[in-house]
Amino acid sequence: MIKKRGVELIIFDLDGTLIDSRIDIANSVNYTLKQLGLSPLDEKIILGYVGDGVRSLIERALSPSNLNLFEKGLSTFLAYYSEHLLDNTFFFPEVMDTLNFFSYKKMAVISNKPEVLSVNTLKGLGIYNFFKSVVGGDSLEKKKPAPEPVIKVLEDLNVDREKAIIVGDSYVDIEAGKGAGIMTCGVTYGFKSRDAILKAEPDFMIDHLTELKEIIY
Repeated sequence: MIKKRGVELIIFDLDGTLIDSRIDIANSVNYTLKQLGLSPLDEKIILGYVGDGVRSLIERALSPSNLNLFEKGLSTFLAYYSEHLLDNTFFFPEVMDTLNFFSYKKMAVISNKPEVLSVNTLKGLGIYNFFKSVVGGDSLEKKKPAPEPVIKVLEDLNVDREKAIIVGDSYVDIEAGKGAGIMTCGVTYGFKSRDAILKAEPDFMIDHLTELKEIIY
């Protein structure tokens, strides 16, 4: 039996944790490549590039030989994705149930996606009001896996690190949480493999978001 931990603040990653946005991200990358006169990439390859922010995503998608197209690629992707970020994006199972269950707690989102896109996604899906804070990849000088975004949320919401947990599908979420000294929880259903999240050594691992109810109170 896992001993439940008392928590005041739950920080969620967005893509791969709350929402399955893989089709819209892949479509936007391939639209960008087409506009640049380049060949499309397989969705699985593109998903391997997700997690470290938009600039990194486009850089990896272009490959070193096409980096001269980076600025045009970045602006093309952002313009297209901004208009299509909810075409095929949906919640992972039990997300709404979990958010409703913990609605009495402080909750936040920290994403490496730009802040405006993170906010627009949350608003478009009708869950923005659950969160006391939303931090994007461009909100601060540093993004996950740096601890600064987590520390900012702790300070803004006046929560001690011992009373906070971050939930995410990637090592960047776990590293950011560890760096800030808070509890960490990896999810196995997201964009990254189970082995990849295990290597980050989170405090907890769950296969379904609703399992948070068995870990924290």
